[in-house]
Amino acid sequence: MDERPLGITILAILAIIGVIYYTIAMLLMPLINAGFSHFVIYLWLIGIIMVMLLLLIAYGFLKGLRWSWFLALIIIIINLIGSIVSMLTSYQYSSLIQMFIGVISLFVGIAILFYLTRPHVKKYFGVDSSKA
Repeated sequence: MDERPLGITILAILAIIGVIYYTIAMLLMPLINAGFSHFVIYLWLIGIIMVMLLLLIAYGFLKGLRWSWFLALIIIIINLIGSIVSMLTSYQYSSLIQMFIGVISLFVGIAILFYLTRPHVKKYFGVDSSKA
């Protein structure tokens, strides 16, 4: 296995920061919403899923595990679709802040997707298609 690229280490650290963010958000959610409603429970389920996925990605990125590369691609593609939908709906309701966040999310997702498909990154994960 090749040496881990710096960008992969940075993405793993960002995934761990995401785990911390979602955990804090889930702990504060009942306080902000004054109890447990169906909406809070729904958000908790999404948060728990995100925490598990981000932990898996962080671990897989640090270890160079092939499945983590595929998992990250799937999540990024879903995020890109969500960003586009967010931008379209915010345009309909004239929410400039939501549209701005959607644009930033879209560009960050595209940049990460581009980086993950670079030859040296794919080689680190063992998904290099240039094997002759």
